[in-house]
Amino acid sequence: MNWNVSGSATVPAISYNDNRTIPNYSGFNSLPATITKSAGATISLGSAVTNADSIYVIVTDYDNHMILKRLGGNASECVIGSAELSAFTAGQGMVQVAPWSYKSEDFSSKKFYFVVESVFTKQGITIN
Repeated sequence: MNWNVSGSATVPAISYNDNRTIPNYSGFNSLPATITKSAGATISLGSAVTNADSIYVIVTDYDNHMILKRLGGNASECVIGSAELSAFTAGQGMVQVAPWSYKSEDFSSKKFYFVVESVFTKQGITIN
């Protein structure tokens, strides 16, 4: 990925080539189709995540309730307890797994962070 920024009064011009591999999650097919609030949920990660420093796991219902967990890139799973899901509305929702990595670089004595992320979203899951 090539970053080319023309700059401004507060941001220097930047020309930067980031050749890192985009993080991946090969476990999409194992994401749950149903989450039972009283049982909680466990999202398998482990070897299905590659090239990531961190992972976001997000569960939402379609009534504006959300859980976001940040895990290390080598996490084996994400456990969401029943208490965390208690306010969720029964119906439909979605699960996302977003592996990402970042790298900092200095330009004109200022630190900039370059993020490489991918997001895998399973929509229309059942929450009961």
